[in-house]
Amino acid sequence: IFSRVLVAGLTHWCPDLMGPSDSPYNQVHETVYLETFRLVAGSFSYYFLAPSAAGVDNPILICDIFRSFTFSYTKHKAKFCNSDDESDTDDAGKKIYTVNAKGIRSVSATTFVHQLEVRRLKTDAREKGKKKINVVEHTRIRVATPAESDLSFQMPKKVPIDYFTPSEFNDFPAETRFKYAQYGVALPLVAHHGNADWKTMDRETFMTKYGNEVLKQYNIPTEEEMAQQGNDGWSDDGEPINIPDDLDGERMDEGA
Repeated sequence: IFSRVLVAGLTHWCPDLMGPSDSPYNQVHETVYLETFRLVAGSFSYYFLAPSAAGVDNPILICDIFRSFTFSYTKHKAKFCNSDDESDTDDAGKKIYTVNAKGIRSVSATTFVHQLEVRRLKTDAREKGKKKINVVEHTRIRVATPAESDLSFQMPKKVPIDYFTPSEFNDFPAETRFKYAQYGVALPLVAHHGNADWKTMDRETFMTKYGNEVLKQYNIPTEEEMAQQGNDGWSDDGEPINIPDDLDGERMDEGA
């Protein structure tokens, strides 16, 4: 299968999710998909799915499945890994992308993402002379009052408390705040991002030096408060939520 990717002139499998599905680049991926799908289906690798022969031999149906999965489902998932930019043009007519805001995300989390982006761009610049890069870097700008991203209205799953802006988090229902408390703290305050030590600390040391200071911004209900409200601290899937020891008791009260 991977040989088919190389024969098609691709260095790796990477459809342009944000581009048109019928672009020449994406059409090459679609052709490779059709060829490899027939190979795999012909070897009965999809036997457990019980596909019909008529369906396997229907190129229109198979292409529709590919486009739906790639440019609908996967594209939607990929937005969580991107900046959800809005395309625009500058005064010279050059295409640019305005970065939308994610109001629910904390300054600390956003700053960390930006730092990773800068490092990635530097790495790409160093590697351009060593290997072929198919992805064209977009010109992205940040304006003073950006539009709000649609992703801001979608609650992420299993993220640390400090992913959220404190004001947004503290406005969540008690049950929601209690649930996210189990994921702890991931980053120090922005003022300490430049320190190298926090990246290699064990959890207890990190919480003592950085984490507890972060938690003071967040109102985390205690188990007693949850019990008083008639909530036993169980998650939506019926599993008990285990709050880490350093997020429980008196220190949690300090962050209230």
